[in-house]
Amino acid sequence: MRDNPEQAFFVVRVFQGCELKSKSGWNVYMSYYGGSDVHGFSALPGGYMYAWERAFYGLGETAQFWSSSENGSTGAMYAVIRYNSDNMQIGMDGRDNYMSVRCLQN
Repeated sequence: MRDNPEQAFFVVRVFQGCELKSKSGWNVYMSYYGGSDVHGFSALPGGYMYAWERAFYGLGETAQFWSSSENGSTGAMYAVIRYNSDNMQIGMDGRDNYMSVRCLQN
């Protein structure tokens, strides 16, 4: 993981998901952990969709973003921020699923 700068970014930020959340847009009744958006990222809870189901889940509750880090020929890393957590988690999933994309400038 030390050899991959993008993975290192995720590790550094794993406990700071609340700093990336937008201050609004999350389901109010579910916002136990509010966003501070101190970095100006303004993560909005756009949810996700599995390719085989063709239905959105987590609208207003989760923000999931693809990474450019690939996992084999069909997978990639992603980050998820949830309404009920201050943390940001990382995972790997098939690239045929639907998540948000956020372009960042170096």
